[in-house]
Amino acid sequence: MICYLNRKFKELFLVTEETHRDFIKLSHDNNPLHIDEEFAKSKGFKGILMHGKILNAIISYFIGECLPTKNVIIHSQNIQFKKPIY
Repeated sequence: MICYLNRKFKELFLVTEETHRDFIKLSHDNNPLHIDEEFAKSKGFKGILMHGKILNAIISYFIGECLPTKNVIIHSQNIQFKKPIY
């Protein structure tokens, strides 16, 4: 078993309007928080929210493509969405 606890990895992810549209198309998640500006504002947000689950795709990419080993399996995840992404 190889331990990478002391290594740092850095990757920049830009979540664009295109990312947002593609995620909706893929997931079929048309929740009004993600597509209706007025609805999102009525719930206390500044505007429509990006899907938090986009983060799962980024984590999957990081684990599967950025780590120096391919001998990795994600058995579980615990993700907290602390700040909205607009």
